[in-house]
Amino acid sequence: MSKVFSFELHKLFRSKSFYIWTVISIALSTLFLVVSFFVYKTVNSEAFILAAQESDPSTNNLIMQPENGIISMVRFFAKSPIAFCIMIFVHSFVCDDFENGILKNVISKGYSRTVIFTAKYITLLIASCIMTALNAIIVFAVSTALYGNIGESYGTLIPQMLLLLFGIMTFTGLFFMLCTIIKKNAPAVIISILSLLLLPQALSLVNMGLKLKDFDFSVLWFGSQLDSISNANVTAGMLAGAAVCFAIYFIITYIVSIVSVRKMEV
Repeated sequence: MSKVFSFELHKLFRSKSFYIWTVISIALSTLFLVVSFFVYKTVNSEAFILAAQESDPSTNNLIMQPENGIISMVRFFAKSPIAFCIMIFVHSFVCDDFENGILKNVISKGYSRTVIFTAKYITLLIASCIMTALNAIIVFAVSTALYGNIGESYGTLIPQMLLLLFGIMTFTGLFFMLCTIIKKNAPAVIISILSLLLLPQALSLVNMGLKLKDFDFSVLWFGSQLDSISNANVTAGMLAGAAVCFAIYFIITYIVSIVSVRKMEV
C-alpha cells in the first residue's frame, strides 16, 4: 500500500493539471470576490441609494451589508467554483490512467485493485484539501483587504470550517466514483455535471409530489447541506446533520468505487 501511495503522491505533485486547476480555482474565486465587492460599492453608492429611495422610500441607507474576511471564507465553500475545478482535475487524474495504460502496468506488478484505488482515492482527497485550503486562505486575505475588516470569530467556526472541508471532499468522492464507473474522461465530466444539476432538482420534484410537511427531501443532497452551513448563523444541530449526510455519501461513493474497479476488465 505504501509503495502505491507514494507512486500516486509522486504522480500528483508532478501533474501539471493539479497546478493548473489550483491556479484557475484561485483566480476564479478571487475574481468572484472582487466582482462582489464592486457590486457592493455600486449599490451602496449615494447616487444608487437616492435613486432607490425615490422609488421606494422604505429603502435602507445601506442596501448590501459589507462582508469581512471570515464571512467570505465561510461562504466560499458553497459559493465558489472550487467544486468544478476539483471535478475537472479528478477526472483527468483518474480517467487518464484507464486510457493511457498506466493502470494495466500497475496491476501487472501484483498490486490489488482495492489497494491501487484506495491509494488513488486518498491522494485525491489530499489534493482537494490543498486546493480548497489555498483558496480559502486567498479568499480570506483578499476579502479582508477589500472590506478592511477581518471579522469576528465565533464558537462554531473551527468545527464549521473542518466540516465545510469535509463537504468539499465529499464532492471529490462523488467525482471519483463516477470516474471508476465510466472510465472515460469526457463522458465522466458530462455525467458529473448532470448529476450536480439534476439530483437536487429530482429531490425538489419528490418534495412537490409527496407534499410532506415534516420532511424536506432536499436535506438528502449533500450540496444542500454544504450550502446550509456556509454562513455564520449555524447551530450544533445543523453541523451534526451535515456531518452525517457527508459521511454517508463519503462511505457509499468509496464502496461503489471499489466494487466497480474490482469488476472491471483491464
